[in-house]
Amino acid sequence: MPREKNFTDAEVWALIHAVQPVHTQLVQGFTNNWTQDMRERLWLKITAAVNAVNPDVLRTKNKVQEQWGHLKSKALVKARDVKYDINKTGGGVAEGVLKPKHLAILQFLPQETIVGLKGCERLVANC
Repeated sequence: MPREKNFTDAEVWALIHAVQPVHTQLVQGFTNNWTQDMRERLWLKITAAVNAVNPDVLRTKNKVQEQWGHLKSKALVKARDVKYDINKTGGGVAEGVLKPKHLAILQFLPQETIVGLKGCERLVANC
C-alpha cells in the first residue's frame, strides 16, 4: 500500500480554522449533556472541512485527529523552545521563531498548557 500524501498547507489551515471554534468542546470531559458521539460528530465535520480543501485526497477522521495531535504538539514544543531561548543566560532575542500556524494554534490553547502551572517552576528547580 503506498504511503499517504502529506497534509498540504491549505489542509493544515482548514484544520486549524475548523478546530478553533470547537476546541473547548473537543477537550472537555464527558457529561450527560456532552457525549463521545457528539465529539465524534464534531470530528466528522472537521474532517469534511479538511477534505473540502483538497478533494483529490480523502482524509479519514482518524488521520485528521492524528494530524491535529501532531500540530498541537509541534506548536507546544516550538513555544517551549522560544521560551527557553528567551530565558537563557545573557538574555537577548529568541533564536527560534514561531510559524504563523503555530501561533494560530497557541492562541486558543489554555495558557497553562503553554507555560505550565504557576508555582511549578519552584518545584522543578528543587528536584
